[in-house]
Amino acid sequence: MLNKEFFKNLNYRFVHSNFTESNDYLHTTSFCADTQGDYTLNSEGFRGKHFEYNSGIVALGCSLTFGVGVDQNDIWPEKLAKLMQTNYYNISFPSAGLTLQTIWLLQNQNRIKDLKGIFIVMPPKNRLDMIDNNWSHFNLTKQLKNELTKNTETIVNSIEPTVHMNYKLCIESCRLLANYHNVPFMTVDKELKNLVQDKARDNEHFGPKTHTAIAKHFFNLIDKY
Repeated sequence: MLNKEFFKNLNYRFVHSNFTESNDYLHTTSFCADTQGDYTLNSEGFRGKHFEYNSGIVALGCSLTFGVGVDQNDIWPEKLAKLMQTNYYNISFPSAGLTLQTIWLLQNQNRIKDLKGIFIVMPPKNRLDMIDNNWSHFNLTKQLKNELTKNTETIVNSIEPTVHMNYKLCIESCRLLANYHNVPFMTVDKELKNLVQDKARDNEHFGPKTHTAIAKHFFNLIDKY
């Protein structure tokens, strides 16, 4: 079921064996491809401090928004929240599309007493969040096409259109939610290539300067909202 424990495990599964738990927080120095970091997951499995559900912005995305290879105080949701002088709820997780994050947001929107905005750095468009019969998450990518037989041609040809349909549904759901609360709704998609400035510790994801550029990009757009 898509309950609190399910969402908690979405990020916990990327944690390696060298971790400690205290006061409902999980601390680790090894996450995904980064073995030199300092990661803190809260009691709901998301990166950062506990969700107090007061005022704040919501950040959606994949490993970039989560901040793989980047320290907590350098990720763009934290930087944007500081510029806006509010809190933030970073509900992203690596290797993800937007489906499960959108579901979490729709399920928990009423718990956030004063929503200040919804901001998304778009994950790659070829990701489709999937759940197997053990309620484990994985994403379906274009690489899967190479592993399927000709007998599944109809399914193969439906993957990409289905992914794009799913992304459209997620984006419009978030947009409607932001409109309902009369708060900004913004995305970074094609603009990302102009904001990239450095690499993270793992030399795979984007680094602190890129996160700063994303935060400033969003903040500057708020003036025009």
